[in-house]
Amino acid sequence: MVRLLWVVVVGAVLLLEATGLNFLRVANVKPDLLLILTVCHAYLRGPRQGAALGLLSGLAQDLYTGYYLGLNAVAKGAVGLAVGALEGKLYREGPHLAVPVAALATLFHELIFFLGLRYLGVAVPFGFAFVHIVVPACVYNAALTTLGYNPYHRLLQQLDRRRSVVPR
Repeated sequence: MVRLLWVVVVGAVLLLEATGLNFLRVANVKPDLLLILTVCHAYLRGPRQGAALGLLSGLAQDLYTGYYLGLNAVAKGAVGLAVGALEGKLYREGPHLAVPVAALATLFHELIFFLGLRYLGVAVPFGFAFVHIVVPACVYNAALTTLGYNPYHRLLQQLDRRRSVVPR
């Protein structure tokens, strides 16, 4: 049941990202809500669940876009694993540390994606991409993490309470 919930959540976030956020571009960059979801989940749940949600969300994004199948899955899975490794080491009760973690995770995600494109033979000018895509994406994703972290943390706490009350 919980796995189905995460499939539905990823689908809803992908739908929101694909439709509604085209109007919220800043510096011609739109936020990666699936990456923000992966970062928040990994930060709160650890490397195993972070990597799993990262792979699921990345694969969903790859299937939606239809090109470079697996590249987003690898990038988001690696981000989920890396951010999840911080679980228990940093303060989790507020977005204070989650925001810089989200910015660094975005940088890490874009680096993996850039290296994957290079490996596949796609020439992307690094300097241009860094200045016009990566830096604005880091700032945008960090800003949205500020807004989304606390509600997501409360949602996970409610799910935990319900799981502990309902017998399996």
